[in-house]
Amino acid sequence: MFESEEVLEIYNRINGDKSRFLSICTGLENAIEVLIAHYYALGDEDYKNFLGVIFANDVELTFSKKINMLERFLKKYLPEYLKDKPDFIQKLNRVRKLRNKYAHSINLTPEELTAFIGKKYYKLGFIEEGVPKEETVSSEDILARNTEAGELLQEISNLDEIFMNLAIERFNKHLELIESIKQTNLKNKD
Repeated sequence: MFESEEVLEIYNRINGDKSRFLSICTGLENAIEVLIAHYYALGDEDYKNFLGVIFANDVELTFSKKINMLERFLKKYLPEYLKDKPDFIQKLNRVRKLRNKYAHSINLTPEELTAFIGKKYYKLGFIEEGVPKEETVSSEDILARNTEAGELLQEISNLDEIFMNLAIERFNKHLELIESIKQTNLKNKD
C-alpha cells in the first residue's frame, strides 16, 4: 500500500497524533458529563439514572453543547471561577474545534503523503459544516494541544470536588426543609 518506509512513517505519525488527541478529548468530554452529573445526582442509582437520561446517546448532546452546559453551570453556581480563569471555556472550545477537525478528517493518499517526507508538518484535510477544508499542523502543535487538553482534564477533575460539595450543600438544605415541614405538620396536628 505504501511506496516507502518514509510514507508509512508519515502515515503513522498523523494517525498517532490523531489517535492520542481524540483519546484525550473523549476523556475530557466524559469528564464534563461526570462533573455535571455529580451535582444533580448524589447516590449511585440517581447518578446512573441521570447519565442515562441526560447524556443518553439519543439525546444528541454534542461536545459543544456539553461545554455550553458547563459554562452556564459555572456562571450560575461558581461565577468567581470564571473570573479567576476567564479563558477556561475558550480553551475547551479550542480543543473541541481541533477534535472536530481530526474526527472529521480525510486520510491522505500515499501520493499526497510523499509531499511531507522530511517535514515537521503535514496537511490535515477535514469537513467543516459540509465544506472541505485544509489546515497545516505539526506534531509539536498537537503535542501542545494534548498538553492543554490534559491540563483541562485535570482542571475539570479539580472542579468535580467543588461540584460534589455544592451538591452536598444543596442536599443538606433539602433535608433541612423537609425537617422544617415535618415540624410544622406536627405542630399543626396538635
